[in-house]
Amino acid sequence: MTQSRGTFLGALPWAESGASSALAAEAVYCLVSAGTILFNKHALSTYHFPAPNVLLTIQFGIAVMLLKILDFIGILHLEPMRWEIVKLWLPVNVIFVLMNATGFYALMSVSAGMFTVLKNLSNLLTILGDWYFFDKTYSWQVWACLGLMILSAAMGGWSDLSFSPSGYAWQLVNCVFTAAYSLHLSSVVRAVSSPVNSSQHDNPYLHSHGNGGGGAGPGSVSSSAAGGQLGHRLGHGGDSLGHLSGHTPRRRLSELSMVYYNNVLSVPLLVVLSVVFGEPSRLRSYQRLGDPEFNLVVLMGALLGFGVSFASIWCMSRTSATIYSLTGSMNKVVVAVVGMWYFAEPASATNLLSIAMGLVAGILFVFAKSAPLPSRGISSNPETQALVAAAVEGASSGSSGMHEKPHVINVSGPAGVRELTSRSTASAGVTNSRSSTGGIPGGAPVVNAV
Repeated sequence: MTQSRGTFLGALPWAESGASSALAAEAVYCLVSAGTILFNKHALSTYHFPAPNVLLTIQFGIAVMLLKILDFIGILHLEPMRWEIVKLWLPVNVIFVLMNATGFYALMSVSAGMFTVLKNLSNLLTILGDWYFFDKTYSWQVWACLGLMILSAAMGGWSDLSFSPSGYAWQLVNCVFTAAYSLHLSSVVRAVSSPVNSSQHDNPYLHSHGNGGGGAGPGSVSSSAAGGQLGHRLGHGGDSLGHLSGHTPRRRLSELSMVYYNNVLSVPLLVVLSVVFGEPSRLRSYQRLGDPEFNLVVLMGALLGFGVSFASIWCMSRTSATIYSLTGSMNKVVVAVVGMWYFAEPASATNLLSIAMGLVAGILFVFAKSAPLPSRGISSNPETQALVAAAVEGASSGSSGMHEKPHVINVSGPAGVRELTSRSTASAGVTNSRSSTGGIPGGAPVVNAV
């Protein structure tokens, strides 16, 4: 049994198509994701909660519980845990947990405005990684936006009246894990969507289905038809491809099932991290564990984080990759403005200017990265670019502890072919100048994780 968006999200009144539905989806996603960050910031900095990993564990645990309840009463369907998917998902989940954990430690002492500005630096690391590992080139507009981001971060740090060396260090480490997350996912997307060659025929993860080869993207039957079918594949069952290609209909793991996998796998990792960082001993001396207001803040952060999973799926189903990424950039504006006001964060005129500069650069970056470039050499598959763009946005939209942008694992036939799809339209603006596939130096396998 498989879960499609039509059986759950499509049945809700706000899932209607049209411009009003798209605008509502963007607004809800923006506000819910920003609210998640702000409530977590409230718990960590206002209430000085000393155990960020424990807070994340609580939130992931609540999400697992809510998903199981919804599954039990029949509102949605979750696939049972399968070892083949766990092995596929675990490596990127480890990076995701480290990304969120370091982000929470940064939130403890970095102001909301500077948190959004410094988070932009992950874009620089991701672009440099794309250039180094995948030989991708970008327009001068992209590099100009990155330069503006660097300038805003430098100005902001220099003029930050609440500068915290440890907070900035945690945020920079968070940027590294954010870039690692998107680059790792990028390598997998490229591996499964690259044209089939002789070496790939021996790899069960990379076998093509249908006549079009792997270059059309995961699961598509031809490169020409792939663009129109990319979004369709995410929202509906995956058996149509099996019918067209003559292969066994694929068993499809839904978006919500992947959210479930992500949360379940994160809990034990976070427990280990909390013990390593000595958080249980700090909790014993924390005086506000029984404070109803504090508990309400923690609960609201968890519920909003859980809601981001649904808001993200809804937004992705109603908008293009560019608008989806732009919505993620707009939530940074909400976080910066509301956070600086609510937390009464001190700021000089120069600091405010640097924050505004960083926010504008983030918005312009979305458009610059989406603008097409003339092809030089072998072009990167536009669907692959869209998948990676969505992953980058998912990694850089702030640490909510809950809302990795949903992707779908398709497991088809006895060969156990793993494939990744996403409902994003093409986001161009890059070309691949030397190779059609990406890999991590040293010959490390790049198809073991999503």
